[in-house]
Amino acid sequence: MGTLEAVAYSPDGDLIATGGSLGVFLWNVETGQLIRVLAGHSAKVSSLAFSPNGEELLTGSYDGTAKLWNVEDGLEIQTYTDHSDAILSVAFSADGTWILTGGKDKTAKQWDKESGTITRTFSDHSDWIYSVAISPDGTQILTGSRDNTTKLWNVETGSVIRTFGGHSSSVRAVAFSPDGETILTGSSDTTTILWNSTTGAQIRTYVSGSVESAVFSGDGTKILVGGSGNARLWDASSDTLLATFNENSARVRSSHSRRMEQKRLREAFRTM
Repeated sequence: MGTLEAVAYSPDGDLIATGGSLGVFLWNVETGQLIRVLAGHSAKVSSLAFSPNGEELLTGSYDGTAKLWNVEDGLEIQTYTDHSDAILSVAFSADGTWILTGGKDKTAKQWDKESGTITRTFSDHSDWIYSVAISPDGTQILTGSRDNTTKLWNVETGSVIRTFGGHSSSVRAVAFSPDGETILTGSSDTTTILWNSTTGAQIRTYVSGSVESAVFSGDGTKILVGGSGNARLWDASSDTLLATFNENSARVRSSHSRRMEQKRLREAFRTM
């Protein structure tokens, strides 16, 4: 039995990609059927990201490489090789022309998608980089690290704009809001913090258990935080908890109830 490390939704909502110790799998959302298996990594897959147009899938692995796949036929398009240790996070730029990877070698790397060449290396963390994110306009990136900090970087110069503290344990998730004006940092210390990206001011803290993932809704009005066996949906303008999705209770609900829960979550994030 394998372990699941990463999941990703295609932009059109028709496909789900899952990755882990057994490889990468593409699934049909409506039918739940397996469409294809993407085989090529020599170690477990840690992270996944669909291209903005949904035609490609980016995978990061503990084998130290990232791979780009054609979603339609499952063929490998490109391999990105320069990290000296496991890749823990991958991301696509909004225009789909470049990608970002981060990992155990304490660096994040910007790559030209087509050629597979490195255009910049971001190096200032003292420990693993768990999570990376790219701003909507592509001018900045975020890196969250096991050194308990998050760094905001200028893509053009490769310099650190600001370092965010505030956490007492590893930063496992980072995200930009759709307008780029705020950022999220989620940590093993059970908190997710909303920050002003320009001033660095802390806006709000959400407490929800150890955090593994954190994202904004497409319109920026909601925040979804996952970890500790559940996902919590928060209002981004307050500390109001809107919904909780629990994997343990899902096991005993009827199939109809599970479909309603999935519909509820999909509707909440339909603008993503």
